[in-house]
Amino acid sequence: MRSPNASFPRCNKRSLPTNRQDVLNSANPNGHGGFAQYLFKFKLKDLPYCACDSAKFQDVLHVLEECDMFLRKLAALEAEVNVRIARRHFPEIMEKADKIRKFLLLCCGYK
Repeated sequence: MRSPNASFPRCNKRSLPTNRQDVLNSANPNGHGGFAQYLFKFKLKDLPYCACDSAKFQDVLHVLEECDMFLRKLAALEAEVNVRIARRHFPEIMEKADKIRKFLLLCCGYK
């Protein structure tokens, strides 16, 4: 089984946005980044599908809402920030800098 971190984009801890506007302007919440579907558009990946299910596109929402490869990390993050990681809860996650930072650390593959 592939490492879950291999699917996430690489980023520097110091470069993570810390306020709401930076997050809204950053790449990952907009569906860009190191996800297979995005990389496939630029011919940097052979297929746009996720390793967990060859019928599903690997995009940011798939990884955050339904991908089995990331369940343990998502559960740990949900417990830490006390918010369910789901599309309808993203505004709540973006309210506080500490929640934003923890969320982006998960997206970038850091613990």
